[in-house]
Amino acid sequence: MTETESPLEIWCWLDGKPGHENQTRGLVKAIQELRMCEVREWSPPVSILERYRWRRQWQDLADALPPPALIIGAGHGTHRWIRLSKKRYGGNTVVLMKPSWPSKWFDLRVIPEHDHRTDSKGVLVTRGVLNGMTPEGEHHSKRGLMLIGGPCRHVLWDQECLQRQIEVILKRNPSVQWVVTNSRRTPPHMSHFLRKLHESGRIHWFPVEKTHQGWVAEQLSNCGQAWVSADSVSMVYESVSSGAATGLMELEWAGKSKLQAGLESLEADGLLMPFTQWESEGVLCSGSAHLNEARRVAEWIDARWFSKHPPPYE
Repeated sequence: MTETESPLEIWCWLDGKPGHENQTRGLVKAIQELRMCEVREWSPPVSILERYRWRRQWQDLADALPPPALIIGAGHGTHRWIRLSKKRYGGNTVVLMKPSWPSKWFDLRVIPEHDHRTDSKGVLVTRGVLNGMTPEGEHHSKRGLMLIGGPCRHVLWDQECLQRQIEVILKRNPSVQWVVTNSRRTPPHMSHFLRKLHESGRIHWFPVEKTHQGWVAEQLSNCGQAWVSADSVSMVYESVSSGAATGLMELEWAGKSKLQAGLESLEADGLLMPFTQWESEGVLCSGSAHLNEARRVAEWIDARWFSKHPPPYE
């Protein structure tokens, strides 16, 4: 950036949901790697009464700021604020999902392939949801991570099946220091199983309630391999994006879905290895290949909206 250029003014609308905020911050992080930015984060209250008062305070503050070049949000609760910001202050808008409001109200929709069904202008289709992971971590070969989820509508939860896979992974990797965490969906019996493994010294278990924001990203940056239960699809994409060798703890799918197809695509490209394949072959894919969808979207945005010579619209 030359001395005469100003920082790119970016406004981010947050809805308080960690998954949505992770997507937004992941994209912003990728944009910051391309050019200097000034980032504002706005988190409106949930209460309608509080929101009215907050909006007036926000507008007083926003009126004194440079107009945004880019307005980003994920989650249905951010739609009205993205729209309001553009109408009042201008800027290019990006919604990181299939919007519930009219699509024409947003300049760019970044939609995971499992949510997108038709080709249309103003859409970028991504492999999984965006995240802030990059493959620059140390990835120690003697450190491993397990991410255990819980019941969801996409899989048939089978605790015994998962426990067997965990036992085999531990047995075959006796020199690896394993860090394990669960999710808020994890059933009590599964958490009890993990606690017993921790008490026996076989793993280091960190209940999700005791982890901080960014904890999983820190672990992925340091571990050489990561295993993720099949229900935790977003965690699979984060792991693959981190550059860690990634294994999939398998569960039976409740029915054919685009989520399943997305993971099968990762497997076909050598980015992800299912447990049964690893069990028979004995070697987890190296992690030399990885995703960086946030970077791809950031480059698209930069080239088309902020480059002096933008390429044709795709």
